[in-house]
This record gives sequence, structure tokens and C-alpha cells, in this order.
Amino acid sequence: MFDHDWASLAEGVVIPHGLCDLTLNLGYIHIGTSHDTAAFACDCLRQWWQQYGQQQYPTAPSILVLCDGGGSNSSRQYLFKQDLQALVNELGIEIRIAHYPPSTSKYNPIEHPLFPHGQFKNEVQHLELLVYF
Repeated sequence: MFDHDWASLAEGVVIPHGLCDLTLNLGYIHIGTSHDTAAFACDCLRQWWQQYGQQQYPTAPSILVLCDGGGSNSSRQYLFKQDLQALVNELGIEIRIAHYPPSTSKYNPIEHPLFPHGQFKNEVQHLELLVYF
């Protein structure tokens, strides 16, 4: 938890990226240790599709992804669009992106159940909570 506010006290960086399957009401957490980049966001989507999505939705013609307006998957990030197109080409399935408008993250169905805002003793306790969601 210290990596954002007190970097000098941090033992490392943990970058969570969440995907929520609204149809099945299941959450998927991907943990990185570097930076929240467009490539990381697309890697998380790739891993979800290959491990879960393909089996759950074998006849799906496309994937609809609801994204918040900031971070690595922002609507203004050119690299996200470029990496997403490469992912579409690789997976062979259409991926549609819908971004929430700015300042509406409170309506985002992913952020609150997967990343509860609260006080945790350390990153391990927080990650254990996320894993058992």
C-alpha cells in the first residue's frame, strides 16, 4: 500500500488490473509488478480470453469491454488503441470498447467490488482479499 503515498517505505510495486464478467458475475484479477501500461491491459484481456472467455463464450462474435476513462486503457491513449488492434488481429475476435465518461467511476461495476477502498495492513492482505473475492 505504500507504493503510491510513501514510495520510500514500499518493498515493491503491485499493479492490479481487474476484469469483471457481468454475465456470470465473476471477477478476474491480474497482478503486475511493473507499470500500468496499455500492453499490460491488453495482456490481461488476452489472458482472460484464453483461459476463461473462450470456454464460457465459444460462439461469441465479439467482446464488449467497459473501461474507465483513465489509466492505461484511457480513450485518449494511442498506445492502448494500437495494442488493442494487435490483440484483435491475434485472437481473431472483434473487441468493442465503451469508455465511461470522466468523473463517473462511481458507476463502474468493476472498481468497487474488485478493488474495495479501505485500510489494509499490507499489500499481501489486500491481494488475499482480492483473490478470495
